[in-house]
Amino acid sequence: MEDDKKLNAARVGNALFYIVLALVVAGTLIWRLTNTQVGPAQIAGFSGFVVLTESMEPEIPRGSVVVARQIDPYEIEVGDNITFFVGENTTVTHKVIEVSGDKELEFRTQGVNNSRADTEPVYPSDIVGRVVYHSLFIGNAMEYFAAKPWLFVLLALMIAAVVLLLRYAFRPKLRSVLDDAIEGRR
Repeated sequence: MEDDKKLNAARVGNALFYIVLALVVAGTLIWRLTNTQVGPAQIAGFSGFVVLTESMEPEIPRGSVVVARQIDPYEIEVGDNITFFVGENTTVTHKVIEVSGDKELEFRTQGVNNSRADTEPVYPSDIVGRVVYHSLFIGNAMEYFAAKPWLFVLLALMIAAVVLLLRYAFRPKLRSVLDDAIEGRR
């Protein structure tokens, strides 16, 4: 009975691992294939990109991956970090320091590391989203693998090999059939 529970737990763990792995691979592929549009690619309302300047340090270091979620502009508050367009092809992530607007909603922003606020207000049509996640580690890893794509392929092959070995290890029935077949040949 306890062996069945362990076997079921292993199957659930395997299934979850494969689902997460498939989602990561699919998300990465979709992200890469749709990244030809102006600005950051969006998947299910989320956009991601790498921070190129020091304007948000130390809160969001240069080189960090930032994920912004599309949001109703009326939900944005002072203190939120938002990503917005400045021009047609350039996005900026800064902190909201003021929300105002008699006729039209507008936001005043400033980089954490900047001594002055941004000169131009941000309008709702310029907003990509509110920052929900950032990681310097992932940004550094992306930069490293972008410089050495062959290493990414090697890592993917190694992960696939480990996954296949784990699948074999957690399949007692298949393993016992193979072991019996091997022993029968001896």
